[in-house]
Amino acid sequence: MNATWKVLPVLLGMLPLAGIAAPGDEDFAAGKAALVRGAGMGREGSSDAGAAYARFLAAARAGHPEAMDAVGMMLVGGRGVARDTAAGVDWLRRSAAAGNPRAHYSLGLMAAAGRHLAKDPGAAVAHWQVAAAAGHAGAAYRLALASLRGEGVVRDDGAAREWLARAADRGAPEARALIEGHGCAGPDLVLAGSEEGRGGDHGAP
Repeated sequence: MNATWKVLPVLLGMLPLAGIAAPGDEDFAAGKAALVRGAGMGREGSSDAGAAYARFLAAARAGHPEAMDAVGMMLVGGRGVARDTAAGVDWLRRSAAAGNPRAHYSLGLMAAAGRHLAKDPGAAVAHWQVAAAAGHAGAAYRLALASLRGEGVVRDDGAAREWLARAADRGAPEARALIEGHGCAGPDLVLAGSEEGRGGDHGAP
């Protein structure tokens, strides 16, 4: 056999497998399609949600981080499957461990509120820092509020302004509203931040 043909398989094995789906991609896409189909037909919580959960679960078991996140949120919310908070949180943790910023964001919300997890502001901040580093706008906004309030982190108005600017740049409407309405003045933002920004996940499932 020609030496070139002997080397070719090795070279091909070193090339990126462009266009080849990762494990779970097909099931994850099918799960999203089922959710969209159900929402479009006004059948929230219908068999479409159950079908979506089944496909997400298959993808999650194949190691798909976003599917793990979807399974976790559906279990916590009882959407398309019987509510099982413990199992849902476990899937969210698996997703976060696989590097999914949305799972880190959701776990941060739970730890901050003491809902489904023990209340732990420090743990919430740690989750949001990971998510914000990956570009999650909502996490950056939560870090701004945490810095303003001194919750889970030492109060730091300068850090709060920086996180607020990042959140606004990434599209968080609450961050933009605070900047436009309060001019980033520390005391004003502390007062505003105490009540604003409790909704809006900016990417959380």
